[in-house]
Amino acid sequence: MKGKFPIPLFPIFFAISPLWTLLARNPGEIVPAMAIRFSLLFIVLTWLTIGIVYLLTHDTLRSIIIGTLIIWSIDSSGHTYRMLAGYFPPFSDWLQPIVLALSGLLVIFLAQKDVWQRLKPERWGMASIPYLNLLSVLSLLFAIWPIFQFWKEAKDDTAISWNTSFQPQKISFTKPFSPPDIYYIILDGYGRQDVLEQVYGFNNEEFLSYLRSRGFFIADKAHSNYIQTPLSLSSSLNFDYINFAEEYAGSKSVNRLPLFSLLRENRARKILEQAGYRFVTTSSGFPFTEFTDADVYLSPYLSTLNELERFYLSTTALDPLISKDTPFGNALRYYLPLPGYVASRQRITYSLEELTKIPGLEGPKFVFVHIVGPHPPFVLDRHGEAVAPTRPYLAGDGEAFGGSSEEYQRQYIDQLIYINSQIELAVDSILKNSARPPVILIQSDHGPGSLLRRDSLEKSCLFERTSILSAYYLPEGSPMLHADISPVNSFRVILNTYFDANLDLLPNITYFSPQSWPYDFTDVTNRIERSCQQ
Repeated sequence: MKGKFPIPLFPIFFAISPLWTLLARNPGEIVPAMAIRFSLLFIVLTWLTIGIVYLLTHDTLRSIIIGTLIIWSIDSSGHTYRMLAGYFPPFSDWLQPIVLALSGLLVIFLAQKDVWQRLKPERWGMASIPYLNLLSVLSLLFAIWPIFQFWKEAKDDTAISWNTSFQPQKISFTKPFSPPDIYYIILDGYGRQDVLEQVYGFNNEEFLSYLRSRGFFIADKAHSNYIQTPLSLSSSLNFDYINFAEEYAGSKSVNRLPLFSLLRENRARKILEQAGYRFVTTSSGFPFTEFTDADVYLSPYLSTLNELERFYLSTTALDPLISKDTPFGNALRYYLPLPGYVASRQRITYSLEELTKIPGLEGPKFVFVHIVGPHPPFVLDRHGEAVAPTRPYLAGDGEAFGGSSEEYQRQYIDQLIYINSQIELAVDSILKNSARPPVILIQSDHGPGSLLRRDSLEKSCLFERTSILSAYYLPEGSPMLHADISPVNSFRVILNTYFDANLDLLPNITYFSPQSWPYDFTDVTNRIERSCQQ
């Protein structure tokens, strides 16, 4: 080719655009700094790939085009698979390998010298580079613009510190002479007995009778204070309502980032650490409760990737290698724990098993274990055998489940039965192996969601969504426990009983807020006992 070769910038911008596009879909939970490491990595990989192709072809333009296509195929295969799986769900197991094979065949086809020459690149090659540069820049700007808009609107959301907005701000307490270990076990989406019986047709009395036989108090009229996990746990761990978020961020804010701080620096943890407790936790796979800074953080995987990196890799060609329950996939998943059904199942079983071992750790300790079950994804049957959904990975309630309400309810009960059996083993181990009778709180953050419409108050069954399991093991008992005690008061009871904190109990209030606008709170306390209209 004659003439000056334009500087090809498009390989770089095309390589990193999918990463920033993924970030732009959820700027309220992911900070831009999470994208820097992989942006640099893919820039290097892109030019390395182009260099390798050049060594094989000795053709600058062909190596740039083919190298860019290789990286783009790796980047986009997961998105293409998910799109096709929506149209052809019965063939979802085969679609991802087919997409990868077709991408590979296209690259091999274009890499052929005869094919390349037939395309007559001398006519369009150099002239196309400025246009490809422009297109790639526009694609990156299209991804970055929503992020810029979000941060422009969110810049004042934390002008007042959320962590210092709780009441009372100063809490006096007395460290007990022999402080008990404290276990806070969250069984995500675990419904109350009457909900399970009326909506799901399942009698959970066997499990509840087991808990009572071990000395647990069952709050059989308990409701959650909020219907979304980050909101609910931010409230319970700080033993106060978080409605100031609506004032600070606005009812239409999508900024959930301040909730990370409310959870990581929660007041229960701070007070107990001041009292000499160690903070012990297991990996949940849920970003808001991944407390990797705990004194003891237990995980079946290495925690080397941030949340954006994990989700991004799950949309690439690596996903079919890691998501399968094979020896190779399991080995690779240890280093690259991408979101998926196998990882969800392994985290549940790992946390349940670790609960039986944690009593052996040196105390006093505050143990927080968030088990994402019986909440979707449904990855275990009632016997603990693996369930392998055929649809692309989904972990939401309501319409975000991806199946019918009947399918949800059937698989939910199966997973609940298995979790019941393992919680019984864990409770027996904790009671048997603790040096001093411990405090155990087994609680749900919200109820199930087979009849939930995440953005619609009117179309959601509040009775199902807000009625929760709430079981207290307080060896010394407490007159403050009552049938309708809600999570906002749980640690007030514990701190009053064992640390003489003298905290007032708060009114039991339940708030609904849409998934899209987490701080658009509506008091639904007077509506939560209405039966579901199926």
